[in-house]
Amino acid sequence: MMKRKGLTALILILLLLILAACGAAFLLMNFAIVNFHLYPKDAKSLDLRGEDLSVSQYQSLQKSMPGCDILWNVPFQGRLINSDAAEITLTELSDEDILTLACFPKLTAVHAEGCTDYENLMRLRQSLPNVELTYTVTLGGTDYDQDAQLVELSDFTGEDVTKLSYLPNLATVIVSGGTSEGLSQTQSYCQQAGIAFLVRLGNELVETSAANLTVEDATDAQLGLLGCLSGLRQLHLVNPQAEPETVFSLETSYPSIQTTWEIRIGDASFQSTDTEIDLSQVVVTDLGDVERKMEYLPNAETLIFGLCGIDNPNWGNSKAKNLAVCEIENEALSEYRDRVRDKYKVVWTVRLGPSIALRTDKDNFMPNHFGVGQFFDDYTVNLKYCEDMVCLDLGHMTMHTIDFVTYMPKLKYLILAWTEVQYIEPIRTCKNLVWLELDNSCIRDYSPLVDCTALEDLNIGKTFCDITPILQMTWLKNLYMIFGNAGDAWKASQALPNTHVVASGDATVGGGWRRLPNYYAMRDALHMYYMN
Repeated sequence: MMKRKGLTALILILLLLILAACGAAFLLMNFAIVNFHLYPKDAKSLDLRGEDLSVSQYQSLQKSMPGCDILWNVPFQGRLINSDAAEITLTELSDEDILTLACFPKLTAVHAEGCTDYENLMRLRQSLPNVELTYTVTLGGTDYDQDAQLVELSDFTGEDVTKLSYLPNLATVIVSGGTSEGLSQTQSYCQQAGIAFLVRLGNELVETSAANLTVEDATDAQLGLLGCLSGLRQLHLVNPQAEPETVFSLETSYPSIQTTWEIRIGDASFQSTDTEIDLSQVVVTDLGDVERKMEYLPNAETLIFGLCGIDNPNWGNSKAKNLAVCEIENEALSEYRDRVRDKYKVVWTVRLGPSIALRTDKDNFMPNHFGVGQFFDDYTVNLKYCEDMVCLDLGHMTMHTIDFVTYMPKLKYLILAWTEVQYIEPIRTCKNLVWLELDNSCIRDYSPLVDCTALEDLNIGKTFCDITPILQMTWLKNLYMIFGNAGDAWKASQALPNTHVVASGDATVGGGWRRLPNYYAMRDALHMYYMN
């Protein structure tokens, strides 16, 4: 009896196991089991967006239900994205992310413009060839999209060069700067990849095989690219923006390249070998620009401007012909001249009243040469800028001041006869003065003459002033005092035994005054060559 019961129980257990196996087989054949959930395998679609599925669970379910359209929330980079998403934007990309993106069956585009995981972006492109992948490659601080055919590199590194391979459509690389190492790597890469390699010099795009070039506005960085141009033999620069020192060093840095340059100032152009820079036909408005450009002309000896100064508007252009008129203050030009005195000479034309225009490098001046019979004090102001003046004949002019002679260190001959000048204090600075006419003037004090230690010939005829200072001037060769005080003449003859004192004659310039050697020299200086 006990055995029968035991057998019955065993049979029941076997039946239950068979039924369980059949049930399990039925379930496995007709249902997919994921996360303890049953999903009918013949289902055409499932919406599991409320379920918490992992990627591996989804992949298992998809494998079991290949014909089912499964909607779910895909965990991607810390967020849940609907599996039917057509576009996804990302800023980073890992190996795991590449696998996860395969869980979006309707995905058509991945926007990765902010992503710099370039190697994984290339892998993603291979794994999802039908998905449009957009990204940018940053080179030298500039972003280029993935379809870029041309890039220009200026400030870049060797790392940037490796990024060029991430631009599959790249056809041309332009360089306008960079390190020598980066340039070499870039040029080598382009040669191997069949990419055109061009160098930007100024506004020109140059092939490395170029032999002769003319380039405008080249910068320091661009001139550093000359080493890439292995075939270059002649280079002509126009208005280089590079520092002068860079331009000057090209001959040493690149001895195989014959380098010349020119500088444009206004409408005028000057070669690097020019010694005279003539801007007299150029309307100059920016003195600083001229000074900067002159740094590129190492052989310049003279810089000439046109008619300058902002003077009395009633003077007009002082009858200056064929000169550009520049509204640059004379004082600004004077300061400029002082700054560059050791490099080159600065010359311009000043107005001396309404009828006279005089170059500042003029060494002689006589108003009568300009048909002027009256020369007033305000006309004399700009004479101070004529620092090369050697001879001044201002006789018979209605003027009172000679302040301008302070600025004439080369002055040798001065005529102030028949003027209204009373005080000659500025004449103390005239250390090279050898000839001085003061006859028929209103001089009130001779004492400044004591400092004129080079003075040889002095005419004070028909002047009446205390002669005491002159009695100290033992270096005088000739002292003319015709129509003056007879007593003063006697004093002079006693105090100056080595001086030829003349006190008699038919005119203040008589008695041989106009036969002295310095008289002839003075006439020559005025280009009024004496004729007997």
